[in-house]
This record gives sequence, structure tokens and C-alpha cells, in this order.
Amino acid sequence: MARLAAYSLGGLAALAAGVRPAHASVTRRRPGFPHPDPRRGVTAARVLPVERLPDGEDVRAAYAFARKYPEGFDGLYCACHCQSSGHRSLLACYETDQPTGCHYCQSEGLLAGRHLDKGETLQQVRAAVDEEYG
Repeated sequence: MARLAAYSLGGLAALAAGVRPAHASVTRRRPGFPHPDPRRGVTAARVLPVERLPDGEDVRAAYAFARKYPEGFDGLYCACHCQSSGHRSLLACYETDQPTGCHYCQSEGLLAGRHLDKGETLQQVRAAVDEEYG
């Protein structure tokens, strides 16, 4: 027991001195997503209308945010990585029915919309998306 206490005290002294034990985990901040620049004059004209959506409060709320903030959604990388299937931004997802069945599209849309509703800038919303999904 005394040996364990000495080891613990020695470990605390080393940490206080700024020395990391070899087994300590290293926390690294991942780089953010490659968010696209929003297109000038982009609108929500192609976002699916509510009549084409399934019932579901979250689905409909996410699409409502896309209609309300098309410029913000157009400046966000989609966390489900659907850019490989031709989507340039989160807004492009909402121009299809993909978010009706994709957790990432739907939850990122809700996150972005809530931040935009608070008056946050696109850079702040991007940081929140990167923190949550990056």
C-alpha cells in the first residue's frame, strides 16, 4: 500500500512538473470538415416541401431550418460524407429525401438551425458542427 501511495504521489509530482507518463492518452483536436463556401444568391427553392415529407417532428423541423437558412446550410459540409454521391453541401441533402432516413443529415440540420436561430455566424455554426461530428 505504501508503495502504491508513493507511486501515486510521484505520478502527481510528475504531472505537476509537466511530464506526461508514457501511457497517458493524448487528446488531439481533429481538423474541421472542408466546409464549402455558400453560393451567392442561393435559395431554398429546391428544398423539399413539407407535403413530400414523412410525419415526424424532427424531420419536418430540420427541413424547416433548411428553408429558413439556405445560405447557412449551403456553407456546411454534411457529416454523413454524402459529397461522394454528389452533394456539395448540407443544403443539397435537403433538396432530396436523404435527411428523412439519414441520422447525420437530420441531426446536423437541427444543430445548425438551432445555432442560426440564436444569431450565430456561419463560422460559429461550422465550429459547432466540427465539434459535434468532426
